[in-house]
Amino acid sequence: MTRDTIHGEAVLATQEARVIRLEEIVGEIRDGLNRIDSRMDRIDATIDQIDSRIERIDTRIDRIDDRMDSNFRWVLGVVITMSTTTTLAIIVGFVA
Repeated sequence: MTRDTIHGEAVLATQEARVIRLEEIVGEIRDGLNRIDSRMDRIDATIDQIDSRIERIDTRIDRIDDRMDSNFRWVLGVVITMSTTTTLAIIVGFVA
């Protein structure tokens, strides 16, 4: 074998070793990305659960708010009716 042939084979072996190492690195990167993707999926699922809980709480708050508005209107109506009735009774009492 000549020196060029030996050197050429060494270069080829070095390039093959580099290719093999690059393939290993790419595999490690893919594994890391898959782990990150898995974690992101779990985080997304957790966020969806929290969002669902917040939506239920928001619905309850809306129902309570509607009930409070309804009760306020009823009380306001009663107060206005009683005030009007009392005022009319006083007016009728002075007139009579």
